[in-house]
Amino acid sequence: RRETLFSTYLSLLDDVARLHETRDECSEAIAALRRIIELEPVDEAAHVRLIRIYARTGRRALALRQYQQLVFALARDLDATPEPATQELFEAINRGGQPVASLGSTDRPGEILVPQERPAATNLPHALSSFIGREHEIDEVCRLIGAHRLVTLTGPGSVGKTRLALEVGRRQIDCHRDGVWFVDLTALTDPTLLTQTVADALNIYLGERQAPLAALTSRLQERDLLLILDNCEHLIAGCAHFVGTLLNACASVHVLATSRESLRLRGGHPWLVPSLPLPEPNAEFEEIAANDSVQLLIDRIRWHRPEFELSVDNAHAITTICRQLEGLPLALELAASRAAVLSLPELANRLDDALDVLTEGNRRTPRRQQTLRATLDWSHELLDPSEQILFRRLSVFTGGWSLAAAEAICPGDDLTSSAILGLLSQLVQKSLVLVSVDGDEARYRLLEPVRQYAIERMRGSEDLNVVRSRYAHYYLAFAEDAEPHLAGSGQAEWLKRIAREQDNLREALLCFEACDDHGGALRLAAALGSFWWAQGYIAEGQQWLTRTLAATSGEYQPARMKALGAAFTMAHRRGDYSVAQALAEERLSFARAQADAIDEAWSLAYLGMVAVETGGDGPAFFEKSLKRFRAVNDAAGIAEVLNMLGEVKRRQGDFACATNMYEESLALWRELGNEQYVATLLHNLGRAAQRQGKTRQAAAIFVESLTCFRELHINNGVALCLRGLAGVAVDFGSLETATRFLGAAEALAERAGVVEDVADREQSAATLNAVRAGLGPARIDACWADGKSLTMDAAVAEALDFANARLYTASISELTPREQAVARLIARKLTNPQIAAELGVAERTIDTHVSRILHKLGVANRHAIAERIVESDAAER
Repeated sequence: RRETLFSTYLSLLDDVARLHETRDECSEAIAALRRIIELEPVDEAAHVRLIRIYARTGRRALALRQYQQLVFALARDLDATPEPATQELFEAINRGGQPVASLGSTDRPGEILVPQERPAATNLPHALSSFIGREHEIDEVCRLIGAHRLVTLTGPGSVGKTRLALEVGRRQIDCHRDGVWFVDLTALTDPTLLTQTVADALNIYLGERQAPLAALTSRLQERDLLLILDNCEHLIAGCAHFVGTLLNACASVHVLATSRESLRLRGGHPWLVPSLPLPEPNAEFEEIAANDSVQLLIDRIRWHRPEFELSVDNAHAITTICRQLEGLPLALELAASRAAVLSLPELANRLDDALDVLTEGNRRTPRRQQTLRATLDWSHELLDPSEQILFRRLSVFTGGWSLAAAEAICPGDDLTSSAILGLLSQLVQKSLVLVSVDGDEARYRLLEPVRQYAIERMRGSEDLNVVRSRYAHYYLAFAEDAEPHLAGSGQAEWLKRIAREQDNLREALLCFEACDDHGGALRLAAALGSFWWAQGYIAEGQQWLTRTLAATSGEYQPARMKALGAAFTMAHRRGDYSVAQALAEERLSFARAQADAIDEAWSLAYLGMVAVETGGDGPAFFEKSLKRFRAVNDAAGIAEVLNMLGEVKRRQGDFACATNMYEESLALWRELGNEQYVATLLHNLGRAAQRQGKTRQAAAIFVESLTCFRELHINNGVALCLRGLAGVAVDFGSLETATRFLGAAEALAERAGVVEDVADREQSAATLNAVRAGLGPARIDACWADGKSLTMDAAVAEALDFANARLYTASISELTPREQAVARLIARKLTNPQIAAELGVAERTIDTHVSRILHKLGVANRHAIAERIVESDAAER
């Protein structure tokens, strides 16, 4: 079917060419015949007609050159020579003769007058395939052309620069009196022929009286046109000189260039062509169907499988393919050709080796676009040796890197650290490395297919093992430096920093394993334990910790103690209590052998946590642990065990005692600056308030906790607060809202792989029972499904809107005198310690008072207090 359509297309092009020939429309006829020859290089009839037109319009050199192209194509592809009549035509033109017949005739050559040539609007090639998406990009490039006389579309090979330029050109035809002209420089290797190549495309005869560039600029001085120069990267210096001279001499000429490297001319505007947008991994079907990458892939798959349709069943595989290929149009088109012989899941599974999978055997396609590897070979060959060395070594990074990381990992005997910035800048300029600014740091990355190519090049390098070892130890040092910051102030910022390097940290663990450095892997996994727990990567963290603990000896070492503690936390929160107990017991034996009171206290606390969940005597373990922590004045340990004892008291129904323990623990965590534990204690206080019927107070506390967990991106904490607010919704009679919150919480918990502890589990069960008593099964299922479909941000926004709409704003008269003083202090933004002292408030106790005020006033944060308080005359005095 495809071959039939192709033949029809060639026949139509032939008809178009003949129609223009009969009308003496030389430029249009030339454009159509060139397109035929581009697709079928051995079409002798098209060559002959093109030779005749060139000869009749006075371009004898082009006619002779066209004959030589025919000779070469026939010899290469068919091992043949031109027909005798064609050879006679060549000889006649070579002697100075010209064809006598009209353009559409095939009569023998003779002498005629040259007709007056009429300029055509464009020579843009006809598109063989549909153009999908890029509406914003087309509009933006058109705007830039209006503002700048030179615009260079840059980007890596296969990103679609040429197709975008052609679509922009079609939109621009009516914007320039003398049209839009396209010049493909791919096959040009000699920069001295650049001017003649452009003149040929513009149908301009330069003559021999002037230098070619001077002759061309003189012919274009009065013309208003857009010149598209395609694929300039291998002639970058020649193109820069040509374009600079042209623009200086011709005021109404605009140039749109495509190149993997900017021309870097003053006044020019480089514009990076982005990959097509990608569908989100968990996007709804309608969002997937509307995505540009998906639409391109589906359209090209239909070339091979006309019956293909996007469906719910294949949407996941389509999304995976688009994301693995990072929205690169050429890669998507090559992948579509493989869909003719592979199922979509098979194709997705093979794209880890995209360079071998993505090939196309169509000889009509330019060689460097027949495989992804050939496209990247073209870019790699344009690099100098130092750039090639750095490009290979950058393949060790996964997901992106900083300049500091590149300077630490990539130098060697052949590359100094001081040279990295300059070389990296060159790779960015040449569109092999992408750069973005993340906060106050520039981040660099390779598109995944490009990284696979660089890895392939790196495998043959002698320094592979050295670079990988340096890489693993760099990220080990990063993780160990970051770990202490996860337990104090600045926790949110450090969680973001680690998350930014998460792919590199995973790869570093694999590097340690590959070189049998299990001790390094253990240290890295231990350092990442707090991050995995906080961010909800519980299953992944447990897997790594289990692997590294099993691969190392059972002897005491600090990293093993830390890893045992982290592994315990993962196992406990996933409900693997037997595993958790074994880890805690091993840790306790090490602590006692080392006479380490703090580690012993933590291990006892861990055993108490297991005992609470399995029906043992948890409080006994907690009391022993608390005694040891108080003996060494370990604030974090004291705070944690007080929280655990508070959980026991809450389950026993002693809410006053539980609240006191929570508040003492909360004050300690605030002093330590641990935002995660502050949020956790607020959640627990909310649960206690809820059990006592203090619904509005519970809602206010949950709002504060939820806000903190969201800022820290702690998914399992958000799930806890959503369950708490589900109970609040039941108290307010909003059963459908409660069901939605429970569904959203379940989805987040499943993603994190955690289970509730026994105290929370009992309260959530009570909430669910209340929902079941008030709603029918069908309505519960529908609301639950709606909740599960919410993203975390959507669920949080809905929960905050619900809670804030029902919170009670109390009068300041309901506060105690000291709480009134603190409230006024905050409301008036008075933070001077002397003023605080005059109001009878110790500066160190302000946070404790603020927490209580928040609960009474029913507001989510301290900044809201200022909006809720109206001060009296006495307060002002």
